[in-house]
Amino acid sequence: MSELTESTRSSSNESLQNEEPNSEVKFTMNIVLNNFFTTKNKELEFPSSLSPNERAYVRKLCDLNDLIFETRGKGFKKYAFVSKKSSKKSASEPLKIEFNTKMSELIKNNPLLRLSEQEIEILTPKIQKPSTNSLLDRYKNHFKCDLIQPAIPNYTFSTKKFPICNYKEQIMNFFGTNRLLFIGGDSAIGKSNQIGEYILEFYDSIKQKCRVIFSLPFDLLAYSIALNISRQRGENLGSTVGCHVYTNKKYSNKNTLLTFCTHEILLKNITSDGESSFFNSVTDIVLDEINFRDRYLDFILILIREIIYKYNHLRVILVGPSQMKEQIQKYFIQCSIYIIPSIHKGNVKEVYLNEVLKMINYSPGVEAKKHWVSLLERMCAEKRKKVFFKNNSTKNSLNSIKNMDVDFLIEQSFKDGTFIEELEEMVKRGQINVNYQQKDFWITILISAVVNGRIDVVESLLRLGANQNLRSCNQMNAIDWAKRFSQVEILNLLENYQSASYFGSIDGFNLGNEIDDSKQTYDLSLIKSFYQKLSENFDNLIDLIVKLINKILGSENEGSIMIYLSNYSQLSRLKKILRSKKAIKLKIYQIFEDISFEEYENMVQDKSQKIILTTKISEFLPLAENVTVLIDTGLNQEIVHEERTNSRSKKSQRAKNFSNQNTCEFLSYPLQEICLLSKHSIAFNTSITDFICKALDYPAFLQLRNSINCLKLVDALDTWEDMSDLGVHLINLPIDLQYSKSIIYAILLKCLEPVLVVVSALSVGEPFVDLDSNQRKYFNELKKTLVNDCKSDHILLYKIFIMWKKALKEKNQKKFCSKFYLNELVLNEIEFQRIKLLKHLLNSGLIKSSANTKELNINSTNVNCIKACLVAGWYPNVLRYDNSGFVNSKDGSVRLNSMSSLWSYDIPDANWAFHDSERCISGNVQIVQRISLVSSSLIAFFAGPTRSNPTNSKTIFKIDNFISFRMSQDDLDGIDLLRKKFNSVFLNFIKKMDLNDEDEKVIALVVEFIDSEEKNILDLNNDNEIFDFIFENSENQNITKTFYLDEMIGLE
Repeated sequence: MSELTESTRSSSNESLQNEEPNSEVKFTMNIVLNNFFTTKNKELEFPSSLSPNERAYVRKLCDLNDLIFETRGKGFKKYAFVSKKSSKKSASEPLKIEFNTKMSELIKNNPLLRLSEQEIEILTPKIQKPSTNSLLDRYKNHFKCDLIQPAIPNYTFSTKKFPICNYKEQIMNFFGTNRLLFIGGDSAIGKSNQIGEYILEFYDSIKQKCRVIFSLPFDLLAYSIALNISRQRGENLGSTVGCHVYTNKKYSNKNTLLTFCTHEILLKNITSDGESSFFNSVTDIVLDEINFRDRYLDFILILIREIIYKYNHLRVILVGPSQMKEQIQKYFIQCSIYIIPSIHKGNVKEVYLNEVLKMINYSPGVEAKKHWVSLLERMCAEKRKKVFFKNNSTKNSLNSIKNMDVDFLIEQSFKDGTFIEELEEMVKRGQINVNYQQKDFWITILISAVVNGRIDVVESLLRLGANQNLRSCNQMNAIDWAKRFSQVEILNLLENYQSASYFGSIDGFNLGNEIDDSKQTYDLSLIKSFYQKLSENFDNLIDLIVKLINKILGSENEGSIMIYLSNYSQLSRLKKILRSKKAIKLKIYQIFEDISFEEYENMVQDKSQKIILTTKISEFLPLAENVTVLIDTGLNQEIVHEERTNSRSKKSQRAKNFSNQNTCEFLSYPLQEICLLSKHSIAFNTSITDFICKALDYPAFLQLRNSINCLKLVDALDTWEDMSDLGVHLINLPIDLQYSKSIIYAILLKCLEPVLVVVSALSVGEPFVDLDSNQRKYFNELKKTLVNDCKSDHILLYKIFIMWKKALKEKNQKKFCSKFYLNELVLNEIEFQRIKLLKHLLNSGLIKSSANTKELNINSTNVNCIKACLVAGWYPNVLRYDNSGFVNSKDGSVRLNSMSSLWSYDIPDANWAFHDSERCISGNVQIVQRISLVSSSLIAFFAGPTRSNPTNSKTIFKIDNFISFRMSQDDLDGIDLLRKKFNSVFLNFIKKMDLNDEDEKVIALVVEFIDSEEKNILDLNNDNEIFDFIFENSENQNITKTFYLDEMIGLE
């Protein structure tokens, strides 16, 4: 981006120069105008307090830098107003397109495209509000519990002792005080295991009939506690104690009185058609772990406030940490509260990080000398005093600097930016490492580029593998330097890269605020040194854990070791490293959200010494009996949702004990999914906003309204905010809404596998590993070669996945992953997610169990068909390219992430692109991480809502204010007719989930239209047939992540 410049004034204005403001005022105005010049803002208003001379100086700067200056107001209200000139043609101006003549004739004279009255009715937005949605009712009843009549408990109660047992009598007496109760207490004292039994014992003592529903956040948690209680009682699961989770239903209609289920199952039973019959057969509902407030629990709490007074026999018991007492009292005014006193849990020794670091003889590394730190601060002070407006430095030839010292070049580039481009070129040629640090100040080339505002060089260096977490001698990294020199655009760019990284940012420098100095003396410098290294390379944490395990096993400890990590990928990496250590011969188990019940049972029944690698879920699960050592990394992976951009990113953040945190998904989950899910819970004619605002915590009203409008735009909600048939399918697939819509289109266009792989990869994460600077150049060229035939970052993921599957079949996967810099663990997560989605499609009826693999993937190598599905699902995430770059529907400039395969691709003018939801808007920078180039005809046909037809007038085909096309009247009539016919097929399919012969012919005609301009086929050498075996066996419920990790990769 060009910078503001100041030249000498002409002689005709010499009189004005003598009256110019002082240097301090001039410097301030320079900063204000420079910031305005480098942002997306189009207008700038100065205060009326400026003097005439100061306004004249502003005008001079505007004239020199091609800005529009004008004064507004009169008298003492007169002020300066600055605006930017329009530098490009409006992106909303219609693009001219022409279709193939043969194709136009085929569409125009085709009797197949005649719309019946029923199809016209389907395509026409409804004027009268519908009374019900049969598809939604069917989904609601899919997980409905069987009606079990209450009975008097008559059995022997378990005798296993828990810390909570000391307060059994008080808790049982508390049951009779009210119908709405809250029981609070510390974690790991046996609340989940005992409260259900105490309720049955209470009813047994008063000889009354009962049936108890005990609701928990996770499938595995509900199943494990039900199994644990059954075994303590010497019974089989499904007799007195039952379980109802998504994949498992074990209870008896005659004997089961205590049923464990998830919040999702309970919510669907509360909102099913038989609500009254369900509550008439239930006497008590227990909501456990209410501190983990997932979206289902918050909806249940809203409904409980209304239902509790409707059914006089119903008792509701809330269970959670005692810290939630005040919050529950405010929300449920008439709720009785009992707090279990803190219980001493035995002789537990706590060892903190600095003790661990000393235990493994951790070395903090070399400290910077104070002399160089003070000298660097002096350089910064001098740099800030220099003239703000400056000319770009002239580029020197590499020959002229070849004999200069690299440390000198970096120091000079930091001071005045003179050698930045030369250093960048040397990095590209491999002459120096991109992460080379100057020997005295520890400055990197990236830091020099940041300080001097060279965003183009910053992007290039990041693409070449620059590590933005490396710190100079004053402990400042690239982001810190961007903040110090107010480089707003570069700061946003760096933060976007940091949020897009697999582990996110880890901040250990606020650790001192959390230390209890009364316990012991901490070496804070040692801890900070470790966190600095951790931010530079996350593998340092894995190394620390391995050394700590070796230390523990070398002692006299005979118990098992449990290790908390933030996600499955970290578990698998650590498991692989531990298996490679010949000295560690213990069996290793992994516990995570998607583990099978059989694997969990095997771990529980194994009484030998073992290593258990687990995520946050184990804080809720019954602890294995012989665990004597817990290693908690203090990290928890959270999905951060940016509502302005509908984007998500995964971050590993420092966290305290997760079980005591009050997490609310209403404030962190995508609002569009929250709004759509609410239609499962509320009456057919109730406002979404009014219902969600009844929650314990709820988002801002305007955010809710914006999300509802977006759902209407994609046809998930109708005009009356009721869920459409499409919305029912979108919310019931376990993936983002836009990804779900693409999958449905892929079934119609018969390219299911590519779309499944793409959306699975986007939901799991990047399959590529972090590279050093030496590998980055080759890797970028490799990716650019792979996208030549598809021009798509998304289809690149599919091509890579297909090639990996082929290597897996040939048992050559390790060599392949090494060549293409791929993470095997992530690839297996993608495969697991793909099969999980496939099972959901089979269970929902969108795919028939008798479907043939090849029939669903006839067009799996057709690039245009794959892009068509993604465009239809990801609308309105559409970009248009002109001579100045990409623009979006808000007429804002869009910057492409330099890790994209198309970053340096020669993109033709007036082209279109679409992107997935992983984009980031921060301040004035909008960055898109992955894009796919697409033709105008695909945008014209697949973008936009299915029911709202484009506006056609005077050969203008307008989809919305951003997307419009100019074409001949014959082409316009043809595409409009074909689009309407295809949309009617789509709407019929999502309602009936079946296609007839005429529908198949229409789909074939659409595919022919897609390929009419240019048929683009992926050259996979029939490698996509690798999916046949997996698809045909995808109904096997024993397929798990661990299966793919151990059997297919062959780690055992």
